[in-house]
Amino acid sequence: MFSFIVVGLIVAAIAISGWWMFFYESKSLVTQKALALASMGKYLDAKAVVRDQLDLSPDDTALLFTMSRIYGMEGDFTNEAIFLEKIISNDKYSKEITQIQIVNRLANLYYQKDQFEESFFYYLDLLDIDPKNNEALIRLGFMCIGQREFDLAEKFFKQVNEDQVKFGAYFVGRGVVASILERGTELEFFQKAINLDPRSVVAKFLYALCLFRSRKYKEALDNANDLVDLMHDDLLKYTLFQFIMVQYLSLSDYSSAMMNARLCVEIARRNEWKNENSESNLYYATCCIARGSIEEASESLIEAEYEKPHDPEIINLANYKFDLEEGTATPGNVSSRGFSFKSFLSDIPERLFPSERVYDLSGLKMSQHINVRGIVNPEGIKTIQKLSMLQPDRLAKFISQKGSTFKNTCQRIMLEMNYKAKREIAGIESEGVNYVGTSKQDETSSAVFRFRRWRNSMVSDVFLNDFLNSVSENNAHKGFLIGDCELTTGAQKMLKLYESKLVIIRHKELESLLEKVFK
Repeated sequence: MFSFIVVGLIVAAIAISGWWMFFYESKSLVTQKALALASMGKYLDAKAVVRDQLDLSPDDTALLFTMSRIYGMEGDFTNEAIFLEKIISNDKYSKEITQIQIVNRLANLYYQKDQFEESFFYYLDLLDIDPKNNEALIRLGFMCIGQREFDLAEKFFKQVNEDQVKFGAYFVGRGVVASILERGTELEFFQKAINLDPRSVVAKFLYALCLFRSRKYKEALDNANDLVDLMHDDLLKYTLFQFIMVQYLSLSDYSSAMMNARLCVEIARRNEWKNENSESNLYYATCCIARGSIEEASESLIEAEYEKPHDPEIINLANYKFDLEEGTATPGNVSSRGFSFKSFLSDIPERLFPSERVYDLSGLKMSQHINVRGIVNPEGIKTIQKLSMLQPDRLAKFISQKGSTFKNTCQRIMLEMNYKAKREIAGIESEGVNYVGTSKQDETSSAVFRFRRWRNSMVSDVFLNDFLNSVSENNAHKGFLIGDCELTTGAQKMLKLYESKLVIIRHKELESLLEKVFK
């Protein structure tokens, strides 16, 4: 009896073993057959073959991976990501299908699909598994640059094995971060970028820009002149000729500066760019006056004033030219109206090409938002375990508020800034809300507040001029613009002129205020 039972068990074991061998052999054949069908473009048939097996083993890693590959071959990356997510959720891997392989593919997939928040999260996961993964470190660094998180970008970049990096764009990113954080190594990084990619116009321009920032005007000029024949886009040409003009101004070669300013005028006129036309005519007139060609400045000043009749810089320069002609002002001295041409001239280089311009011209800004601070702490360490745990960032919460809730938040921001709301100014509700507020310390001191539901919006000098008029109309001493925005060159120039009158709360300053208010 006992021997009969033993024999029965052995037979059963052999049968089970044979069944499993048959199952795995069949599964292998299923994978091969499905991928062969997919390679012939028969995606529906391929998926049907795998789905039959998945119905029996829904958590089987090999089958899930095969299905993800079929969707990838079909170009349906959304479904490819869904099946990769299932593998990660099951947390079952093999020698052939590793965790590094799956997480890396998913992070890369989301990056290519411009789903940067998801990509950011999974590249952090990849670093947990493979801390020296160059792809993860580099892409995390670039995504941080795109969100103006330069300190975090530097933390990721510093861990990269640069001996393995063979593309110049990486060193462009490093140079931008070094420049913004004032590390003093930006020229070295841009030079490495040029060595790896000698045709990179961006790397060469940023290299020249950093030479200028280091007051190496002659070297900056030589590098910029080498780029003239490489520029084909009119906006880039305009920027380059403006940059060359600035170098000549810095070298006191006003004739050459005037020639390049004229090239800017021609490009702006040809493209019918209103702002650039006014700007280029203003600077052409400036170069003429600096050179002593007073009459030659007339036509350009008239054209500049026609485009922007209320621009204080144009008005001041036109008045100064008139005073020179009338003999009531002398070159090199402050005019009777209080205008210093010498100061105006010396401010042009910094006004047109401040340190932030390196970032603007790099092309590394991202239009898409990533809630970086909701995923990592200041040290770059992940603070959430699942992407579903990610809370909307403070700015998103702020701009999504409606009606009285939004207005209450704005009034709390004013209180944080030591002002209290006195009255609301009419405006378009969808854009935000406007207030006149009085200082809590001095009730005779008032300010106009413009709160805007912005995300990466662009502010022009026209907007700021209108805001300045609103400050005057309401007899206020100052204007505060609160919103996530970037500034055009004209707006930067105007803000510098009226820094005692206009204040813009944006980026990290706005984040800090919102943190206090929402707390």
